[in-house]
Amino acid sequence: MKGRISAGIKFVSLLLILGGVFGILIGLWTDYQVVKQSGFRPSLPLITTGLCILLFGWCVHVGLSLWRNKPEAYRWAKIIFAAQIPVFTFPGFYFSGFYTGLVLHLMLSRESPKLRFYFGLQSSMRFVISEQIQNVLVGVNLVAIFVLIYLFSATAPDHAGSGDRFGLI
Repeated sequence: MKGRISAGIKFVSLLLILGGVFGILIGLWTDYQVVKQSGFRPSLPLITTGLCILLFGWCVHVGLSLWRNKPEAYRWAKIIFAAQIPVFTFPGFYFSGFYTGLVLHLMLSRESPKLRFYFGLQSSMRFVISEQIQNVLVGVNLVAIFVLIYLFSATAPDHAGSGDRFGLI
């Protein structure tokens, strides 16, 4: 580990690590329930939750790397938190994104109420395809936006003045 890690980077690391661990546990429990109900054979729910487990495992890996102040972890953390920003619904489809650890959604819809807030301390990935979904909803995860802004302002070790101007490479 080179240099001291700021409290903000430690907080972001903890969000990734704890959120990833919770996501893995939820995914394993869900896979267990699927196998218990339908037996161990390839199925869409089993494959989907398996992919979610891999995603949350990657979040744990990135969180641990960020805690160790590894330069590549800063890039991956930005990508992970950027993916946690959108929330949207339109007729036939619902996507509340995925998030690790903490979420504060700000959502606008054409249905009542017009402005919604949602706060949660959890990990999740949710999307639904259904004819029953008729609402139009657009929102963002404010926690992910704030973390992403912070990560762009934080400097990865050994990368001062290198890479692209957006801090992704």
